[in-house]
Amino acid sequence: MRFAVILCAMFLSCAAAQASAALSIEHGLNQPIPAPEISTTGEWLNSAPLSSKDLKGKVVLVDFWTYSCINCLRTLPYITSWHERYKDKGFVVLGVHAPEFDFEKNKANVERAVKRFNIFYPVVQDNDHLLWNRFQNKYWPAHYLISREGQIVYTHFGEGKYDVTENNIRALLGETGEKAKLTSATGGYSFNQTPETYLGTVRAERMQTTDNLAADQWALSGDWKRTTEYSEAASVGALLKMHMRGGKLFLVLGSASGKPIHARILFDGKPVTDFAGKDVKNGEVEITEHRLYDLIDLKKNGEGLFEIQAKEPGLRAYAFTFGGY
Repeated sequence: MRFAVILCAMFLSCAAAQASAALSIEHGLNQPIPAPEISTTGEWLNSAPLSSKDLKGKVVLVDFWTYSCINCLRTLPYITSWHERYKDKGFVVLGVHAPEFDFEKNKANVERAVKRFNIFYPVVQDNDHLLWNRFQNKYWPAHYLISREGQIVYTHFGEGKYDVTENNIRALLGETGEKAKLTSATGGYSFNQTPETYLGTVRAERMQTTDNLAADQWALSGDWKRTTEYSEAASVGALLKMHMRGGKLFLVLGSASGKPIHARILFDGKPVTDFAGKDVKNGEVEITEHRLYDLIDLKKNGEGLFEIQAKEPGLRAYAFTFGGY
């Protein structure tokens, strides 16, 4: 014991020695792989164009996202907080905006989203999915953590594992002290909820032609025009129905004319008041731009019949997504 005390005194105190222990990577890749080149001809926001050479010696988190994806949006508060916390310690977040729908290729739309979600780190538009393919990515959201040596050492796909990701960021930065703690969030994914549902002709599933809908089924009534990406109301009163399960319902919407249009929101046959999502006012939603709209919040997991009724032609509906409690 006395010998150990002498050794500590020779170099630093025992407490300081414990505090100096570097954090280690959790759930890292068995074999790190070289990160692909990140230079691209895509438009850059919040930054001049970057290349891998510009990021040499930095710890980099590459986030593949798109602004109408609810799973991506739920990760953004964590990513923006990591940017603020570690940006002066050699850490860079690179947001790769890889669009799912054509309207997400529009720079002005992406700029509005970047501003809305308080994103101040570099974002590049990957409209041709060049970086998506270089990373051999398949998911939204997807996170690739790159070491100072330019090696991908950790990946995570989808939501969650925020504590693990932050701890690995800190480990690569040489941070010491306690590990990052798990931060929980409400309104996220639940196993007992309706799957993501596309409304265009290419990926449509569980569509019915009857008013008697089972759980997770949807239907159109009235006059609609359908394309590969969306269903568009062609007349006043056109109705889209979904028998939802879960706690929250989101719907990617847009206006064919680009001008604001309105729609009524109903749940179990009644105008939405108590169960209104953030974008519903007095039982209606105003569609002012192409984006994800928050329409139903049951405050707990449940199920019921959601309906959206066009008050003007030109309402475009792309995809349902859901959240749970």
